[in-house]
Parts: sequence; structure tokens; C-alpha cells
Amino acid sequence: CQNVNTDAATSMWALKWWPYALLHGLNPFVSHYVWAPAGANLARSAMIPTAALVMAPATALFGLVASYNLLAVASPVLAAFTAYLLCRRLVGRELPALAGGYLFGFGPFQFAQLLVHANISLVFLVPVMVYLAVRRADREISAPVYIVALAVVLALQVGLSTETLATAAALGFVLLFAAYFLVAKPDRPRIGRLIIETVAAGLLAAAVTSPFLYYALIKGGSPHELPGLSDEYGLDLLNPFFPGLTWLGSHDFHALSGAFENNNLAEADGYISVPIIAAFAWWIVKTRRRLLARLLLTAVAVSFLAALGSHLHVAGIQTVTLPFNWVRNLPVFRLITPSRIAMYVALAVAIGVAAWLAESTSS
Repeated sequence: CQNVNTDAATSMWALKWWPYALLHGLNPFVSHYVWAPAGANLARSAMIPTAALVMAPATALFGLVASYNLLAVASPVLAAFTAYLLCRRLVGRELPALAGGYLFGFGPFQFAQLLVHANISLVFLVPVMVYLAVRRADREISAPVYIVALAVVLALQVGLSTETLATAAALGFVLLFAAYFLVAKPDRPRIGRLIIETVAAGLLAAAVTSPFLYYALIKGGSPHELPGLSDEYGLDLLNPFFPGLTWLGSHDFHALSGAFENNNLAEADGYISVPIIAAFAWWIVKTRRRLLARLLLTAVAVSFLAALGSHLHVAGIQTVTLPFNWVRNLPVFRLITPSRIAMYVALAVAIGVAAWLAESTSS
């Protein structure tokens, strides 16, 4: 029997399930149509309720396949657009911001996940979270507006991918606390208030999505949950430098890239390329005393270390133990696929490259 990946088909089924369950008065978090007769807890699965409800008109009019294809086309476009908005806010230049948005939205991470993981490819809300935090830190929006807006974004992200939400929250607080100690002492109270307001937004989002979170975190899952994948799909150390999926170069380096992430193209999403890495590194060195450079370097370092998983893999060979191994069996961490954390590396590098282009082309 051939092993066939059913993730895309599962996402298509989810596009139909959520509108159907709500219209028929069913509990949308549990279904006995799958894993019958025991049923399954859908809140513990990649069932994209936010996308399903938004796409409900298209699903009803054109069917599951067309709706899924439309979602797949929209995913990189939305990610590129929100990353562009963030880059434009940070670097203040239109064309460099467009380049940064393009690098993130149409980069290898996005297209690797588009192969089968609709929930993981829908990352367009992550730049929005950062955008809101930056605007609040600069006092461009009030505390109530920030709390409500971020809560809405977090609630929507719950319905796209709780895995992405968990990793975004963890990295977000690392960067907030890093900013607290990196800024000048007179500015620390402002960052401290931002941390408190971010927690308030998280609590508000948790209250709004509490039925979903109850089933996802407390009610328990189905007996068919997958084991932790922190070794099988930890990012290979060479993946950022050698392509595994791109049209240019992937065939030339296939003997090497075939060992990345257990030869699963949908998880070999860490490729950045040597020129882009060099541009980012050059900008970091030149502007190392700036807060933005230090925060982006922190984001890259923390994300890349976490993306490597429980053990360091070099050309597919497992070597030393890494910090992720200490938490790999904890309730939330065991459900995280480490290689997907490379998305934050891609976003940070895209912002850095946009800043480099903005400064290089300024008169």
C-alpha cells in the first residue's frame, strides 16, 4: 500500500466541516464522521476554522477543490502584503519594503508548506502582530486600540494554526523582554507597558476563543495523535545554504538536500540562499548598535536554534543534543514541528534585507 499524504484533503474537508457544523447545530470541535465510531477532537487538528468560515461562500459556490486552490493562491500574496506593510513601517522606503515582502511571501518556506499544509502556510497574521506592536511602541495607537486589535488578530490566528500562534507568542515575548533591556533606561517603562498590554490582549483573545481552547488544551485529543517530531523534522544546519525545493539549484544539490528534514519537501523549508544571508549579515555588522539590528539578530538566533530541533543534523547526520531536547516532551512543545520555526528566520532576514536595500539606495 502506497503511503499517501492526506493533509491537503484534510484541509479541504475542514473547509466544508465548519460551516456545515454551525449551520446544523453540531458541536464543531468534535466529529464522529472521522475515526468512527470514536470520533476525533478537531480542535487538536489542523482544521483552519478561520479560513473555513471566510471561504464558506467560495466553498458553497465553487466546491472544495476550487476553494482550497483559491486559499493556496491567496496565502503567499497575503503573507507578502503584510510583510511589505511591516517592512515599510520599519525602513520607510517603498521599493525596499516591496523586496522584503516578496522575500517573505514568495520564499522557499511559503512554497514548501503550500505543498500540503494550508494551516502553516497561512502566516500572514504574524507580520501584523509585529506591526501593531511597533506602532504601539511608538505611541501611534492608543493602548485600548492596541489591545483590541491584537486580540482580534490572535483570535483569528487561533483558527488558522495554534502551532504558529504558540511559536509566535514565545518568540514575541523573547523579543519584548530583549527590547526592554536593549533600549535606553528612560524608554524601559514604555516597553514594560507594551509587555503588559500584550498580555492583556492575549487574555482577551483567550476569553473570546475559550471554547476552542478548552477542546484544544483541556478536553484532550484523539487516540491517533502523532508522536513528537523534534528529531525527524529538525532543520538541517545546511538547509539555509543549499536549496531543496527551488527550481534553480535544487537538482544540482539533490544528493545533499535529499537528507534534509527526512527528505520531506514540505518540511525542508529553511532555505534562504547565500547572497541573501550575506546581505543580511553585512547589514547586521554595519548597524549592530541599532535596536532593530539587535532585535532581528536575536530573532534569527533564537528561531534558528529552536528550528534545529532536539539534535543538530548536518547533511542528515545527527550529532549533538540541542536545547529543544529539554522541552520536547512537554504538552505544547511535543506538538511543534521545529523546522517550521524557520518562518521567523525568513521574516527577520526579509526585514533586514529591506533595511539594507533602503540604506544602500538612499541618496
